[in-house]
Amino acid sequence: MRFIKPILLGVIAAGGALVFELAISLFSSDINLQKNMISGTFSPFLILTAAVEEFFKFLVIYKSFADFKNPKNIFYSSLLLGLGFSLAELAVINAFEISSGVNLYLGITGIILIHTLTSGTIGWFIAKIKKAAFPLLVATIFPAILMHLFYNTAVIFEISGAVLDSICAALIILLIFSTRRLNKAEFAPESADLQK
Repeated sequence: MRFIKPILLGVIAAGGALVFELAISLFSSDINLQKNMISGTFSPFLILTAAVEEFFKFLVIYKSFADFKNPKNIFYSSLLLGLGFSLAELAVINAFEISSGVNLYLGITGIILIHTLTSGTIGWFIAKIKKAAFPLLVATIFPAILMHLFYNTAVIFEISGAVLDSICAALIILLIFSTRRLNKAEFAPESADLQK
């Protein structure tokens, strides 16, 4: 059960981001805005959607995991949240047939990896500087936004999916190895963090 909760929270974060993105699209009189948000064409609104998704991840990670005693639990819960977020996004893509056939199946790995990477990055920074002021913690979303934007831009310009997936996987592995730098000595002994 302790592994299910972060995944479900990822689904909730994805739902919040989707509702917010749809609201922006519906209340915009700019038809190009609506088309760009749906098609993924490179535009300022691609930046907006990446920012919205990473902000919702940050909010859920901060509210749900920042009080954990063990910083590694913050990080690993954030990875699982990214998995839940990606599964929700894939469900929406499949349900509305935004992509289909080979394109959908080629994109599954990339979607899972990019959302896991960005959530893990946010979680890593929160675990590292969790005692910092809230505005500084909010700044942890900027590396995630840049990664997300780079990934989306690379997809638009048809950079090899295998290359992108390899980069994301390598960065996730690097984050996992870097959890040794999360100073456990500053925190209380591990408790039932994931059972909260």
